Amino acid sequence: MTNVLDWLAYPEIFPWLLPLIALIALLESLFLVGLLLPGVALLGTTSWLAGQQGIPVPALLTVGVCGAITGDALSYYLGRHWAGRIYQHPLFQRHPHWQQQGEQFFLRYGAFSLLLGRFVGPVRPFIPFVAGSLQMPARTFWWVNLLSALLWAPAYLLPGYWLGTQSELLEAQADLLPLLAGLALVLLTGLGLHHQLQPDRPLQLRLSRLPAPTGASLMALAAGFGLLLISLLRTLVPELQGELALHQSITSLPAALYPLMVIITSLGDLPLAAMVLLLISAALVLAQHYRTALIFSALLLGIVLINHLLKLHFVWPRPDTGFTLYQSWSFPSGHASTGAAVFALIAILLAEQLTEWLRRLLYLLLALPVLLIALSRVILDLHWPLDVVAGVCEGLLAAALWRHWLARHPVVFSTLERMGLALALVLGMAGYLFWRYPQALLFYAPG
Repeated sequence: MTNVLDWLAYPEIFPWLLPLIALIALLESLFLVGLLLPGVALLGTTSWLAGQQGIPVPALLTVGVCGAITGDALSYYLGRHWAGRIYQHPLFQRHPHWQQQGEQFFLRYGAFSLLLGRFVGPVRPFIPFVAGSLQMPARTFWWVNLLSALLWAPAYLLPGYWLGTQSELLEAQADLLPLLAGLALVLLTGLGLHHQLQPDRPLQLRLSRLPAPTGASLMALAAGFGLLLISLLRTLVPELQGELALHQSITSLPAALYPLMVIITSLGDLPLAAMVLLLISAALVLAQHYRTALIFSALLLGIVLINHLLKLHFVWPRPDTGFTLYQSWSFPSGHASTGAAVFALIAILLAEQLTEWLRRLLYLLLALPVLLIALSRVILDLHWPLDVVAGVCEGLLAAALWRHWLARHPVVFSTLERMGLALALVLGMAGYLFWRYPQALLFYAPG
């Protein structure tokens, strides 16, 4: 195996590496073949090699998306035209539950099962086949196939690619492992708490006497208490040695991380938040939820206003980077608060009417940009660690209020409407980042 990896690592493999990644992405999504193929391991290895060789990210993502789309399409048309014969094969006769479970999953979640199935190993190569066998309309299949591939490729390819570009430099950053482990622990704890707050769980049964949604109430209390505590620390303790040490550790990350952090931090830009506000407000107005559209706009705009007022109150200086990007103060972080509010509000809206574990998966996916935006502000040396934590608390307060409102004024979107809104948001954010990135590189360049 070592000899094979050594051979692949030579530059001569460059013409073959991208087609190889496309082929693996295709086979991982192909009916039955994906069950036997260790696709995650192979994609991780090949994307790591792509990072080492400096293959452009757009090329990497393009072949990944094309391979994933093709694999699902082949599975879909195989099911559409050959399902009857395939189900008569002795393999399926010995395992009739495969067909039953696949059809139950698809009938329960409809088009959303294709998007979800892309990220769930056991059903990934099976659901497109079932969709075809049940005669799902081709137009619906193709736009869900496109959306799921656009989300899947970055999630599966970029982590390995980044490790490939940073494999040597990351060895000198072992002291950041406790920080990353702590962030992961906080995220897993939140997901565990969300699980315990489901209707049939003991914790929820004990808290069910509260007049408001329990999860939203706990989120509001935690975020409010966190913001208050950090504000007191900012007021009473001018210099926290632990925060200074953590800031120094984070900002000493490899300089090669800078382009990635510029992309991530741009997700907290106000123009992007304004675009999200317009898209979701338009969707709510079209669905005749006029008051809910107004509340959504008020929450998002209110977060921006409150953040500005807090900055004027605390007048906390930014880190001394030797250059000045902003005329505003540092505490709390506006990007962290805006990013947390945007992605939390989106998650809560899109999670309406989903099952417990689908909601948990959606919250997990959209919690990642919240954490990464906050971290990027410290890595770029624009904020102190407590600045971004306070900003995230602000955003979660808005999310708690949003959840309270939706509990009393539920928004009912069909699966197609929800998927259409999700696609519009993804394409809008991608378009903004594509337009913003060259300017952001110059804007955040030190010195």
